[in-house]
Amino acid sequence: YECCGAEKGVYAKSKVCGVCRKRGPDLLKQAERNRRKCRARRARKRGLPSERYSTAEIAERDGFICGVCASPVDMAISGLERMGPTIDHVIPIILGGPNLRENVQLAHRICNTRKGDRYEAPPV
Repeated sequence: YECCGAEKGVYAKSKVCGVCRKRGPDLLKQAERNRRKCRARRARKRGLPSERYSTAEIAERDGFICGVCASPVDMAISGLERMGPTIDHVIPIILGGPNLRENVQLAHRICNTRKGDRYEAPPV
């Protein structure tokens, strides 16, 4: 499904699954809130500074360009899909990077997954 990335049944014609249809846009807001809380919690556990920001805010700042591969990111795709938008920490939290706007960039999910917990300088 386009809404949450869940797998469709063979005869499903809808683009939205039953759970998301019932919850509507609240599901997307809740997912963003959960990701934000998780990032803040990981930084707090390591005693690192953290601030609130949204994926949309970072995407707009970065011009909707992936910070890892330098190609455009489609914000209409779910963040759970391969080419969906995610937040990437330039210096990962696990390596001591803060959860601040200056240390994050927009990335495709697949690019962020491949980068993992390594520090790679953004492309020029």
